[in-house]
Amino acid sequence: GINAEYMGSQPLTVLGEASWRDVDVNVSANLNTSRPAVARVCARWTGLQAAAYNPRCFELWSWGRFRLANTMGTLSIFDPLAWHDLRLTMKGDRGTAWVDGTVVVQDALLNDTLTTGLVVLACDWNYVGFRNFSVSASP
Repeated sequence: GINAEYMGSQPLTVLGEASWRDVDVNVSANLNTSRPAVARVCARWTGLQAAAYNPRCFELWSWGRFRLANTMGTLSIFDPLAWHDLRLTMKGDRGTAWVDGTVVVQDALLNDTLTTGLVVLACDWNYVGFRNFSVSASP
C-alpha cells in the first residue's frame, strides 16, 4: 500500500512490503527550486530510522551533490529545475545509484544489518516532486 507519514523532520511516502530485500527503485524527481532542497529514494526502511543520513537512502541535493552510504560526489552539470531520473538498486550488502541513466555510485558497501524493508520517497520540507515511480526485484 501507499502511505504518507511524518518521521522526525521529514515527510515520507512509504511503499511496499517489509519483506522486500533486493530491489530496483526508479523515480523521476524535480527539486523545483534554486534554494537548498533534497530528494531521497530509500530501500530497506523499517520505520525505526529517519531518512536523512541513512545508508540505504540515495540523496540528491539541488546543487547537484549526491550521496549513498559513505560515497558522495557532485554532478558536473545539474539543473535543479528539471526533472531527473533517479534509480537505486539494492542487492545483498551493496547499493548502486544512477542519475539520468548514469551510474554515480557503484556497489557501495552498506555496512548495516538490515536486509529487508520498505521503499521510501522523502524530502525535507521543500517542494520536491516525484513521478514515474516503479519498483521491481533487483537484477
